[in-house]
Amino acid sequence: MDFSSFVTGTDLRLIAPMAIVASMGVAVLMLEVFHKSDASRKYIAWMSILGLGVAGLDSAYLLMRGAQHEAFGGMLHIDSFALVINLLIILAGILACLASPAYLASHRIDRGEYYSLLLFSAVGMMTMGAAADLFTMFMGLEMMSIPIYCLAAFFRHSSRSAESGMKYFILGAFSSAFLLYGIALIYGMTGTTDLEGIRVEMAAGGFFVQGNPVDQLATLPALAMILLIVAFGFKVAAVPFHMWTPDVYEGAPSSVVSFMSTAVKTAGFAALVRVFVVGFFDQPARLSDTGWLVVFFWLAILSMALGNVVAIVQTNVKRMLAYSSIAHAGYLLVGFVAASHSAENFEGMQSVVFYLLAYTFATVGAFAVLAYFGKRGEECTTFDDLAGIGTRHPGAALAMTIFMLSSAGIPPTAGFVAKFYVFRAAVMTGSTEFVVLAVVGVMLSLAGVYYYLKLIVSMYMKTARREVTAIGGVEMKMALVICAAATLFFGIFPSMGLDLAKTSVHGIIGAPPAVKAALASPAKATVKLELEPTAEP
Repeated sequence: MDFSSFVTGTDLRLIAPMAIVASMGVAVLMLEVFHKSDASRKYIAWMSILGLGVAGLDSAYLLMRGAQHEAFGGMLHIDSFALVINLLIILAGILACLASPAYLASHRIDRGEYYSLLLFSAVGMMTMGAAADLFTMFMGLEMMSIPIYCLAAFFRHSSRSAESGMKYFILGAFSSAFLLYGIALIYGMTGTTDLEGIRVEMAAGGFFVQGNPVDQLATLPALAMILLIVAFGFKVAAVPFHMWTPDVYEGAPSSVVSFMSTAVKTAGFAALVRVFVVGFFDQPARLSDTGWLVVFFWLAILSMALGNVVAIVQTNVKRMLAYSSIAHAGYLLVGFVAASHSAENFEGMQSVVFYLLAYTFATVGAFAVLAYFGKRGEECTTFDDLAGIGTRHPGAALAMTIFMLSSAGIPPTAGFVAKFYVFRAAVMTGSTEFVVLAVVGVMLSLAGVYYYLKLIVSMYMKTARREVTAIGGVEMKMALVICAAATLFFGIFPSMGLDLAKTSVHGIIGAPPAVKAALASPAKATVKLELEPTAEP
């Protein structure tokens, strides 16, 4: 095959953000080779931030230019959805790089390969957000996962960190195997791995049987979708595929978890939208008794319930945040299934994108606070460790308070707006089942307020059991200030984030014709983003 006919100058221009991040990853790796072992590596962190920043500016430029193109023979779709996902991943990467230098130096693991692994992982995540083919999706997932496994075990002399990396690697390998088996079944049935082609072949081939749910489950399409759900459920930490989350969060470096808990979830949900909306949106695959919408409906309930209930009894803050992350996966699934209920409801997918934005600032900020008090040999990881920091370190305590209030969904934070729109999307479907889902979500969210407030009470109202030493560092403080300020800004002025989320949803190349028609209708175009629920046009 003539390679020049497959790769054009336009293709290379469209993947420039990914290429910039990958090139910086290589440059950082080479810098480490020639670096003096006793010198500071802060400049490597700033170079990584520079590379991510340039890629972010280029993504923003393409977004403003309205880029809607296929690249590499349709293997990638560089559209507004992919570009907004790029911005979210780049944002998480920049904040994680800011939170890392002082923390890594304190633990004597300040190495250039840390930033290189982070950058390479970001390239894989960006690939997942733009993938229009299942093989491209798999390549992006592996590019994302392998560096993250290494980062989870970056405390080289810690058995707990090694254990977390090994657990993540083993379970991640299983999830990759499930994904590959699902891809193989789909290719065997349809003769293609292209997501649009899969939707067309599935609709034309009559693969889905009607009637008895047991007979429906026995079909190859149902088995293939179950395998895909297992694989992506692992990546977004949804119940019952969450088992790795608490141990990995507890053992991995706090700066790594700040990136892993946000960017990986963003990439995972981007993949869910691409695969299940573009590839499996037709009614039999989605709305039958064993359709994927029903499966994700129950995964949302299980994730919200287990995450919130188990988090209440945790004494380790990192494990509490891990179970909180599982609950947040449930909230995101509420928005995902509500928007996927019908083509007319699809605009509700903007609630998922905005939730990811709010979640990124609050979660990166929370783990940055733990990194701020993560001095070697004196790490603060329990509620008792953080007792009394409200008087000794008021700035960090105030930032953590903002992050916890946002995670709990209390105004005027971005988390409140995010949860409001997720539950609103469920209610606006008009379906009794989804109204019940929203009510269950609100009740479990209220139950979850307890463990967030428990940490705030510990910081301000309990006596310190030991002297807490802060690592400090200008970069760390910058990360905390940015996250806290953005959390409040998007809570008080959410329109910018909501408009960005709406733009991403309206620009998905390959969306089903019914979805495109619904999004393009004049009535949909005039829906206002207000906090008061409005009637469906």
